[in-house]
Amino acid sequence: MSEGGPAHALVVDGRRHLLRPGQTMLGGAGTNCVDDPELRAVPTAAVITVTGGGVPTIHRISAAVLVRLDDVVVAATPVEIRDGARIQVREVVARFERGEAAAHALGAPTRLGLAAPAIADARLVHVGAGRVVPLTGARVTIGRDAGCDIRLDASGVSRVHATITREADGWLLTDQSSNGTLVNGELVRGARTLRHGDVVRLHSEQLRFEVVAGAAEAKKAPAATMMVAAGSPLDELRGSSPEPRRAKRTPALATLEIANGKLAGARFALDPRRKHFPTLLSEGRNRRVRTLTRAVDVAAELGAPVVSMWSGIAPANLAPALAWERLLEGVERVLEHAGRRGVRLGFEPEPGMFVERLDDFEVLDRRLGHPDALGLTLDIGHCVCLERDPVAECVRRGAGRLVHVHIEDMRRGLHDHLMFGEGEIDFADVFAALRAIDYQGGIFVELSRHSHDAVETARKSLAFLRRFTPGPGPN
Repeated sequence: MSEGGPAHALVVDGRRHLLRPGQTMLGGAGTNCVDDPELRAVPTAAVITVTGGGVPTIHRISAAVLVRLDDVVVAATPVEIRDGARIQVREVVARFERGEAAAHALGAPTRLGLAAPAIADARLVHVGAGRVVPLTGARVTIGRDAGCDIRLDASGVSRVHATITREADGWLLTDQSSNGTLVNGELVRGARTLRHGDVVRLHSEQLRFEVVAGAAEAKKAPAATMMVAAGSPLDELRGSSPEPRRAKRTPALATLEIANGKLAGARFALDPRRKHFPTLLSEGRNRRVRTLTRAVDVAAELGAPVVSMWSGIAPANLAPALAWERLLEGVERVLEHAGRRGVRLGFEPEPGMFVERLDDFEVLDRRLGHPDALGLTLDIGHCVCLERDPVAECVRRGAGRLVHVHIEDMRRGLHDHLMFGEGEIDFADVFAALRAIDYQGGIFVELSRHSHDAVETARKSLAFLRRFTPGPGPN
């Protein structure tokens, strides 16, 4: 079967698929996908990599489909697959047979997953869209030109803005633009070697570079990126997992992931092409309800008291009466589940969505009959951006319902989450109002566009907010 080592196999409902050396896709019906009727029915979601005589690994290539390995959510970082491991792609469950455990199947009739080409030294991934670009050469171009390997449409991006090449000692980013390229907020002067986790900014686009497995580059990555939890899927989140096992090193792979822009994270978790879709008001809204009820289950297991949510945007041709009907029906279903699990919903009025002001939330609360499980998530910046009342009055209006607070700076009429001190908010007034209503819940900084500099952003935010809180302050 293979020159370098024993065969591995994937078993789906009794159907055994031998995995040849290379990369085999889970989901979809492409040339290199596992040819199984159940897996063909789900989108391509993950890759199993088998090297000659090496360690079999799995990693996800799409954020839109949940993949689990022994009940642990699979991330973009490859992790080792043990013999007998349970792999789940949506509702499809498979068992992995490793090495000698699968060898007996070689002479038996079987449906083979086709071999992928030789493993590329690196790949570039548009995570939101699930598009994977293997690097078969030594150079990738990034820019606005149609001929670039990664094309970014932002007007401030140059036709060929930058290149990334593989050198003997790592991955080298070379700026070729007229208006500059930043790495972790620092201007690139000529060229710079990239390291795991570096964030590259090209005008308004932010790209994160990751070394996701082995070789010399992976040794520079934080050890946590190579850890595999051995217990409950929530053990890692609790920080109480059993002793983890380390994945063995495999040939170096790298990803370049869009962290900001048109393809951004959880906003595209259910629909890789439309942000926040489906909503509680749109077609496919049952998927949103299922996602929210699952979030309630996770919160209950973690001991988290609140799940924050919003309405979403109403389709343009949807009559307001029908929009309210759909919203009430969806929220009632989530509320019923939340009530059984002892979790409260923090409903957030969000600029541009169907429920965007406190007035809208109060209508929703009244029409639902003021259920105990329904609370208010109040974003302080949104009050400045959109509400007619001063921020302190918005806080007072939320008294009795307020369960969750988001905080950042913002300017009137502009929905842009700013670092503290860059907007118009009087934070002394905000904290005075929160103390006046005896608010006891959490206050959470929401600066997602600053995630590329998360540690420094957290440090600055904490130092700023502690000015307005007695004692130890927010943590």
